[in-house]
Amino acid sequence: MLASVDTSQITPQNANGVRSDPPSIFVSQRPAVLVTLDGDPIWSPIAQNDLKFAVNTNWDLFQDPASRLYLRVEKSWLSASSLKGPWTAAHELPASFAALPADGNWDEVKAALPAKPATGHLPYVLVSTTPAELILSTARRSRCR
Repeated sequence: MLASVDTSQITPQNANGVRSDPPSIFVSQRPAVLVTLDGDPIWSPIAQNDLKFAVNTNWDLFQDPASRLYLRVEKSWLSASSLKGPWTAAHELPASFAALPADGNWDEVKAALPAKPATGHLPYVLVSTTPAELILSTARRSRCR
């Protein structure tokens, strides 16, 4: 039905305050995760703990007092000194993780404690502060002869 609609008179318009920019597209042929933040990280303190967590992402992303970052990927942990990486396996976590409040907000984080070494290849971590999408491909390139 839509194919038969005459679109010659339709002119897209921008509305004030509404952005229609397409998201960035990342492509990876190896295991990867895309951590999207709504702008720069907004760090929120955790009650009676020296860790902070990023409130503007749906990932478990933490910062310790030395500004080291910790990212939970399923039951494994990665660590980096900045969002740009490099992200490496976190074999140990600060003691503050064990002291997270028992209020239900941290159940998934606590289920991933103590830090377990990642098995296999570590995922490549892509971080975007704007809307983005990740395409994972396991296709291998064939050689032309």
